[in-house]
Amino acid sequence: MDAKSGKFLVSTGVSKNDLRYWLARVFKPKKVKGGQVLHETAFYFARFQHQGRRITVSLGTASQTTAAARAKERYLFLVTNGWRDFLAKYQVPLEEGVQPAQKRTNITVGDFITAACEESHLPPATITQYIRSFRRIVSEVVGIRATKKRFDYQKGGHAQWLEKINAVQLSEITPSLVEAWKKKFIAAAGVDMMQRRVRL
Repeated sequence: MDAKSGKFLVSTGVSKNDLRYWLARVFKPKKVKGGQVLHETAFYFARFQHQGRRITVSLGTASQTTAAARAKERYLFLVTNGWRDFLAKYQVPLEEGVQPAQKRTNITVGDFITAACEESHLPPATITQYIRSFRRIVSEVVGIRATKKRFDYQKGGHAQWLEKINAVQLSEITPSLVEAWKKKFIAAAGVDMMQRRVRL
């Protein structure tokens, strides 16, 4: 069972009005940098989705059991009363202990990776591989020169390499640049069709 996604519980028929479902769904958001957890919130959070809308809400408790009970209560209220009443009752900053999220336009690659780690239900080994590949693409798209120092884990070379890539604005990685990178990457395989498939 995936402790964050609850996929095993769902597959065995545990519904959203069952406390066990929410025990597997509540989580503490983490701040991740370079694949390492720098900070974890004190309170549990839960994601609610209904009628095409999805939000994440603090449950205001450090107890997983209490958080699950509150998540269940909130979800049942949501599906019974709708978003307007739900937001009026539960989305009060003083009650939840958080301010409404502000829309950002200056998102960096590092910000994107952090959000992906928090939202993903993939196994850590899988998401780590995806992040490694994404960073490689970013570095080649924006022209960050790859040197042997990026493998220097002892004297800070690797950390400096990650810092440069994480600081890139996500808006710089445009579809046209990625497509150009892809063509160049595939072309490097030459006429070897097997290598071309691998590179795709």
